[in-house]
Amino acid sequence: MKSHERTKAVQYIQVATGNEWEGGAQVERHRDTIGLYCDKNALSIACSFVDIGRVYRPKQREGLRSALDALRRGKAGMLVVPSLTHLSRSIAELLAIIAENFGPSQPIGALVSVADGIDTRTPQGRMALDVMRCLADLSLSTRRAHA
Repeated sequence: MKSHERTKAVQYIQVATGNEWEGGAQVERHRDTIGLYCDKNALSIACSFVDIGRVYRPKQREGLRSALDALRRGKAGMLVVPSLTHLSRSIAELLAIIAENFGPSQPIGALVSVADGIDTRTPQGRMALDVMRCLADLSLSTRRAHA
């Protein structure tokens, strides 16, 4: 890649209604955060998707589905989110999204979570996701053992 070329990324943001959605201020803050990260890391936003509202199931979020589809179609090589909570607030659903779309077998692209400092293009980013997966498994196993 030439030094002036920037890697293309898909931006995805999810905000709830009510206090978080004050005239789009929350979305704009997230866009600014991602924009600063992209400028520092030679990334350009190829397309952006936003889900607004309290839709908790990832498969019900049109913006998330569209963002993942854009990666599958090759519009960009990575998904950039402000934090992993934008993908899901449920650890089980988050891990399912990661395994299905960013797992080691056939990833549709890289995953970058700005606030969490995760970039799956790096060994450290992949390790961070592996540690999260192990901790989630431990937590589920512990709950089942005590149920």
